[in-house]
Amino acid sequence: MGLEEEILPHRNSIEADTIEEERRLMYVGITRAKQNLTLTLTGKRKSYGESFEPTPSRFLEELPKDDIQKEGFGEASQEQKQARGESALAGLKNLMSS
Repeated sequence: MGLEEEILPHRNSIEADTIEEERRLMYVGITRAKQNLTLTLTGKRKSYGESFEPTPSRFLEELPKDDIQKEGFGEASQEQKQARGESALAGLKNLMSS
């Protein structure tokens, strides 16, 4: 899920000043998580052939800081990125084989 402005909340909701329904839906989604919840956003996005850096969703700032663990919001070495990727794939393989 792309937790970025103009995706969540959607551009139409921002322009119409009706983001409360999207905030409520996000809250419902969060409260349905059983143990862990992963929220994602991208550092770069391409639209109509143009690359840009999207703004993180305002909803992320509304979440309790003590309950958030951020990954990838700083410079990581290629080795750290590789290790994280391998760990994520191993976790997915484990999930699929269970």
